[in-house]
Amino acid sequence: MKFLKYLPFALAITLIVGCSDDNFTTDEKTPDTEVLAEGGAVSVRIHLPSTTATGTRATEVELNDGLAQEYAVNDATIILFDANERFITQQTFLTADLNFTTNANNNITSNSVEVKIGPNSKTPKYAAVFINMTQVAASTLNYSTFNDSRVLIAGPNNAIVQADGLNYFFMSNSTFDNTNAPVSVYRSATGLQTLQELDPTSIKSTSVASSTEASTNIYVERAAVKVELTFSNNQAAEVKNSSAVIDGTTGFPTISFTAAPFAGDQIQITGWALTVTNKTYYPTKLLDANIWPDWQNNNTYFMAPYVSRPADFRTHFAIDGNFNGNVTPTAVQGYYDEFNYVAYSNVTNPCIISGDANYLYCLENTFDNYNQEQNQTTAVIIAGKYVKSSNTDTSGDIFKLGNTIYGGDGADLINHILGVLKANGYTCMVGETPIDVKATDIKINKGAYIYKDLVMANSNICRGGAVIAGAGSSMDTILNSLLGFRALAYYKAGSCYYTIPIRHFNDEQVPLLDSDGDLVFFGGAPTAVNAIEQTARYGVVRNNWYTIDVSSIAAIGRPVPVDPADPINPDPNFPDPKDPDPNNPDPTPDDVVNTYLQAKINVLPWAKRVQKIKL
Repeated sequence: MKFLKYLPFALAITLIVGCSDDNFTTDEKTPDTEVLAEGGAVSVRIHLPSTTATGTRATEVELNDGLAQEYAVNDATIILFDANERFITQQTFLTADLNFTTNANNNITSNSVEVKIGPNSKTPKYAAVFINMTQVAASTLNYSTFNDSRVLIAGPNNAIVQADGLNYFFMSNSTFDNTNAPVSVYRSATGLQTLQELDPTSIKSTSVASSTEASTNIYVERAAVKVELTFSNNQAAEVKNSSAVIDGTTGFPTISFTAAPFAGDQIQITGWALTVTNKTYYPTKLLDANIWPDWQNNNTYFMAPYVSRPADFRTHFAIDGNFNGNVTPTAVQGYYDEFNYVAYSNVTNPCIISGDANYLYCLENTFDNYNQEQNQTTAVIIAGKYVKSSNTDTSGDIFKLGNTIYGGDGADLINHILGVLKANGYTCMVGETPIDVKATDIKINKGAYIYKDLVMANSNICRGGAVIAGAGSSMDTILNSLLGFRALAYYKAGSCYYTIPIRHFNDEQVPLLDSDGDLVFFGGAPTAVNAIEQTARYGVVRNNWYTIDVSSIAAIGRPVPVDPADPINPDPNFPDPKDPDPNNPDPTPDDVVNTYLQAKINVLPWAKRVQKIKL
């Protein structure tokens, strides 16, 4: 192989060069000492995400290959960089060129392909691979240097490109801790690697090479996240006085209650979606070399023993584009411009992808400890319909006060409210004479998808001789003071929903409470909600499959607080985005106790993460 030498003055040039983990820098460029005078080629072999579980932890016992389309390759662009991560050349290969096969280790691997290098090109040292390039990615990425390619890509296509009627998942180099590799520009002293250093024997002086010659192996990950929802047909075993029947077509259950106070009532699950999803993604997984040692420090993070998997050429966590909460509030309190928020009308349509399995895909969504809040966390939202057996209202409307559910005609509810008003000294006035409040003095206002103004005064409602609520005005302030804030909930047509924030590390790996329900001790003191050691309890990471298994539904969920066409705000502090709660201005952390569900997640390397839920 013939080389040319650069002029000596090139050796004196110094600059700071961004590396593949974005935060490691070097004070001097690696000297440009050689070029390929006659050109040549680099032999590369691509490894798709595999189910290999070498060194699997005891909790990681369930693996699954997933769907064939999740491994499908339409094209692969291989880019070569020099020792300073500067672009040399790129070449795109189609499926027929790559010829993927499954090997004995359950890896899906391509046969070697060769990237041709023109005469007088600099000697390549690193390689990047982008598989199934989306149009948005292709128009966004800049390869002048590898660091230039570390820009956020807008993801309306969720890193999935449609071609030939199939889904093709955008994939790129896996970022992992390659501690045994030599320190270089691409790999910091902490061990992080994204760009693959080329095996020198894979750089050839000719474009003709035999299949037996050495190739550089590159491992890739999907940029997308997979979420699956399943329902166990064991409701009777989980919740007494109820039974469940799973619909064979939709995979959704109908729960029937057999004992008081809900005997004869049903909850029908009608659909599901994801509440909050990211709008952008990095083309390759981003990790911060400056904080990587802390992430692996058992004295700083609970997740430290689980975050790295070098044996499987991957890490268990990543940084997304809004990891540190650099988000912009929208005009409506509780929303952020950086996320998509689902509308209830999109929740009620079942998502049946394969047989009775329900899958959805989204973009990576992670955050530091401080920003683990419900309005940023990707969560599953499940739509249901509560059917009250004794409801005389054909619309199916119902109300809930405390733990009691009332039919939509409102008669029983009004009688209960009358009793509460009388017991607390509320009256009506005839002249100056107080009289008991009657059923005709109040009415139920059930015309809209709202929390407020559900009870209206038909007559002046008084206390101590003074008018407290004039005729035609809302009585919600009175009832909230007597019964508790927003004590009365309205379910139009019985519609309700349940939300399940998706956990990335389970309670054994990143615990919040001990077996007694108390905050766990960490570093000699009790931890706290959103403490730094709790980073990564919630969030979804690329190339991971999260399975949420709902084993029981014990009660009605939350009402639909907005018009179904409007987005649902996942934070219960702001149930109506047009009416943010002034008494609760701060975002709600993910770890606030939720009476609707209990969650447990078993963390697996890939392909599957299982989260069991009781609603």
